[in-house]
Amino acid sequence: MVNKKSSAKPKKNRPRATKQNSISKMRIASTVIIALTFIIGLYFISGIEVNNTNNRQLSIDRGIPEQKKSVNSNQQEFTFYEKLKGNAVDIKQPTILSDNNGEKKQPVYRIQAGSFKTEQQAEQRLVELTLLGFEPSISASINASGTRWHRVIIGPFKSRREMAAARSQLMTNKLEAMVREDPR
Repeated sequence: MVNKKSSAKPKKNRPRATKQNSISKMRIASTVIIALTFIIGLYFISGIEVNNTNNRQLSIDRGIPEQKKSVNSNQQEFTFYEKLKGNAVDIKQPTILSDNNGEKKQPVYRIQAGSFKTEQQAEQRLVELTLLGFEPSISASINASGTRWHRVIIGPFKSRREMAAARSQLMTNKLEAMVREDPR
């Protein structure tokens, strides 16, 4: 076999020092500018002096009385307590009309175990619920479109706990239930 030399020219290694030198010079220049700005700023800040004597003389010249320093300058005296005592306003408590003598009304819970178009379907659900130990009732109602619906309702339950137990029993028997909360 014969070794053939490639016809491609060998790459020349040119130094890229010019780009690197220009970048490093820019970094050095920007660092020097930032450092000088910082030093000049510190110099001007150190030149500012706080003169309390000048402020006191200005307040005396203007005729403004100088505030007296108390023994404990951190503690301030508040005078609005005395001012507010003279501006007291009597507010009449509103009377609340209630028929239950201040007792909070607790809602009554009912469970709707189904809503059917025919009364036969509602009675069938009524029998299923009676076999489970509930005392359901059927109430007929007419909706906005004029269709008559027969609702199967269990309850009323006085507490949320009783209602939750009944609903849990319905769900274990794979019966859908909707809780209705009615105010007393």
